[in-house]
Amino acid sequence: GHAPEAVTGMPNEDKVPGEGEITYDIRFYAVTKDEEHIKIIINVEAQKSYYPGYDLVTRAIFYCARMLSAQLDTEFTPQDYDDIKKVYSIWICMDVPNYAAYTITGYKIIKEDLYGHNPKENRYDLMEAVMICLGKEEEVEKGNRLHGVLSTLLSDKLSPREKEKILEEEYEIETTVEMEGGMQQMCNLSERIEERGIKKGIEKGIEKGFEQGMEVGKFSTLASLVAKGLLEKETAAAELGITVEEFLEGMQKNSL
Repeated sequence: GHAPEAVTGMPNEDKVPGEGEITYDIRFYAVTKDEEHIKIIINVEAQKSYYPGYDLVTRAIFYCARMLSAQLDTEFTPQDYDDIKKVYSIWICMDVPNYAAYTITGYKIIKEDLYGHNPKENRYDLMEAVMICLGKEEEVEKGNRLHGVLSTLLSDKLSPREKEKILEEEYEIETTVEMEGGMQQMCNLSERIEERGIKKGIEKGIEKGFEQGMEVGKFSTLASLVAKGLLEKETAAAELGITVEEFLEGMQKNSL
């Protein structure tokens, strides 16, 4: 027969009636190398904010639960739960706090004998959330090999050629066009760079808007004093660095 593909893509959308819809960055099957060709389902997420207002680990566990329940009537039936495939939700986290930088943490179901000892090995190891936390881009040499590879691929300070050189020389990974395209999609690289640019733009905009707001407030205060006869218009115009004509025009425009 036809041998199964080692990796097979899956739809990004996951909708359960009455439970809403979630969208994964990437979701795919992987077939293990053992004799039974057991499949596992893997979800990979590139997360730009380590704390987006809630605990990321909680979200990762929820994704695992949804990937388990989504297998009903596709991988298993209510008559045979043994066909459930193990699921992983792997999160690549960038710009994390110092305490979490260069760590890899797994969260999974484990057996605990609360009283006595049950020697039977049941199949309970069905889900695992993995948080891969990177650090500062300037410190791509820190962490383990996986941290180094991901930090290199995700850097927006290295050119594509520099990335290829580092991957080939330091990690002995021969890059291809297909690999570059796939990894770029997986890690939302362009989106992340764009978000950084937007963030900087917003910060500049807030700074500029604040300055403009201060100027408007200053004008309104001085114009009010002039309107009440408590300040000479020449003095107010000089304070704002504009001509008397421009000051009077501004007053007229703002009905002061």
